[in-house]
Amino acid sequence: MSHHDYRRETRHRALELLIRWEGGCNATTLGELFSLDRTNAGRDFRDYRARFGGIEYDASRRQYRASGSFRCHFSDGSLDEYVALCARHKRHGSIFDLATASPIPVREPVIQDVVAAILNRAPIDITYRSWNHPAGIERRIHPHAIAFSGLRWHARAFDKRTQSYRDFNLNRIIALDTVRGVAYVSGDKNLYWNTRATIKLTANPKLSTEEKTMVEAEYGMTNGVLLIRPRQSMCHYVLQSLNAEIVDNQAACSGRAHPIVVANAKDIRPFLFGNS
Repeated sequence: MSHHDYRRETRHRALELLIRWEGGCNATTLGELFSLDRTNAGRDFRDYRARFGGIEYDASRRQYRASGSFRCHFSDGSLDEYVALCARHKRHGSIFDLATASPIPVREPVIQDVVAAILNRAPIDITYRSWNHPAGIERRIHPHAIAFSGLRWHARAFDKRTQSYRDFNLNRIIALDTVRGVAYVSGDKNLYWNTRATIKLTANPKLSTEEKTMVEAEYGMTNGVLLIRPRQSMCHYVLQSLNAEIVDNQAACSGRAHPIVVANAKDIRPFLFGNS
C-alpha cells in the first residue's frame, strides 16, 4: 500500500466514525482534521461513495449522512475507536473522559443521540431507570459530557428535577427525545467535572514489607506514593476500578483484599458517592 493510499484510508476511517457517531460529516470537518482544503476533502467523500455507497449528501444540513445501506469498511465502528479518533485529533476533548474499553455493550442509538445533544447544545427528555424507579421515571437533562467509569458509560448532565449536575448510566435510558426551543444549561458551572482532585495512593499498611514492595512496583509508585488527578466527579469510579480502600484510620485497613489505600481520604471524601 502506498503512503497516499494509507492516508486516504485513514481519512475514510475517520469519516465513517464521524458519520456513525456524530450523525454526519462534511468536507470542512474532514479538512480540519487532516489539514486539507475543502476541494480535496470533498473528493474523499465522492471516492468513498463511489466505491461503497452507504452515504448520501443532506443539503439541508450540509453534510454527508448514513443511508440505509451504510456500514463501516475501514473501521470497526466502535465507540472506543471514535473516542480514540477524537483524542488523537483533539476533537471534543472536553466531553470525553475514559480509562479503557467497556466490557458492557453500549446501546448505540442512545449514545448517538446523547452525543448529538451535546454537540447541538440541546436538552433531552429521557425515561430513566434507577433503583428508586426501576420501571423508569421521566427526567429532563442537559448533557455536556460523556464519561467511562471503568465499567459503564455515563452522561454527565444538568438534571432539571434535582437542579444539580449528575451522572446518568446510558444503559438505563429507555426512551429519549430532543427538546426544542428550551434554553440549554451547559457544563461550564459543573465544578466537580471541571476541577481535578489529587488522590494519594499507597500500599496497604497491613501488608508485609515484601508485599508492599511488590505493590509499589506494580502500581509504579515513587517513594511509596502514586498521585493521580482525575476529575472530581470521577474519583469514586477511579477508586472502584483500582479496588482502592478508603478509610480515615489506616489501622482499619483490611489487608490483601485492597492492596492500595487512599492516604488522603479526608481530602477525597467530599467527591465520593453520597457526598458530592
